[in-house]
Amino acid sequence: MKTGYLFLTALACMAIIFCCSWYSSENREHLKSNTFVIDTLATGLTLPWEIAFLPDSTMLFTETDGKVRIYRDEKLLEKPAL
Repeated sequence: MKTGYLFLTALACMAIIFCCSWYSSENREHLKSNTFVIDTLATGLTLPWEIAFLPDSTMLFTETDGKVRIYRDEKLLEKPAL
């Protein structure tokens, strides 16, 4: 009886491992076809928290210390807005 349960448990584990590895390898192939480009827009921010976009393409960066910084015309303004 114990041998039967042990066999079924081992079979179930192998099936789960097989399914997970098959699913995982499929996802990796999909990710390899995508390319991402990371551009640094601004430096000197203190832990940026969120970005809001205004209609005129201006970006507002909020920081964890409560400051709101403005990014306009491809540069970060020196003084915080708030």
